[in-house]
Amino acid sequence: MPADRLFAIEYCYARADEPLLAPFARELAREFGGQHSTRRARTSVLDLTSSLDVVLTVSTSAMQVPALVRHFAGRFDPQSLRAEGPEVQARIARWLEELNLEMETLLQPLIRRVRQDCPRLTSGGLVRALPLLLRVGTLEFNLILNHQTVDDCLLEAIPIALSNGVRYVLDAGIPEDASVTQFYYDLRRGGWRYLFMPTTAGFGTWMDRYVDLTEGTVRSISSRREFLDIFKPDEDDSLKFLVNPFSDTHGEAR
Repeated sequence: MPADRLFAIEYCYARADEPLLAPFARELAREFGGQHSTRRARTSVLDLTSSLDVVLTVSTSAMQVPALVRHFAGRFDPQSLRAEGPEVQARIARWLEELNLEMETLLQPLIRRVRQDCPRLTSGGLVRALPLLLRVGTLEFNLILNHQTVDDCLLEAIPIALSNGVRYVLDAGIPEDASVTQFYYDLRRGGWRYLFMPTTAGFGTWMDRYVDLTEGTVRSISSRREFLDIFKPDEDDSLKFLVNPFSDTHGEAR
């Protein structure tokens, strides 16, 4: 990672997919920087099935604010952050602004390249996900680049969406059982309005909690049917969610 970059980039793929994806990952590393490697196995509770993962790992040393480092190390205490003096608040705001600017500069051409040229892999006849992962301390944000109905406006809004997710965690914290999250968009109004944040019980059943980032509210979902009614996902995107909204594994009617 360049000394002045706020995050490291890695292009990851399963070992079984290495012959298909490693050449493309090497091209990305030459064009945009970063490393490529086989990824570690996903936790078994995740339904997300991906081909190439583009992973941005934020450097805690680049934060240069001890309170930020503690926050993203798993403390997630917004009251403690707010209690810091104005100088620390200004440094936090500056770090967030710099992070957003760096993502805007890098991500637009990288996202276009991945969407256009990444080999298209399938599982069970369904196209696998192309996740963009932002890792900040113990927290992971997932944003899928190849949902069926993602358009150019949504792609252009990705950097600000990631920044909004980080800002939300700074302002509101995050539940102890929510270390993995996923952005999703508003089909009617556009923009990456939602942050799925399933509870421990939600994995393996349905996506049972989300944040409305526009309103700053956390909402629960009582059934898989309710999730489908609210977000209306495309069934061809079944592999592109932390929790598959179309899975009948647990016997619930869709």
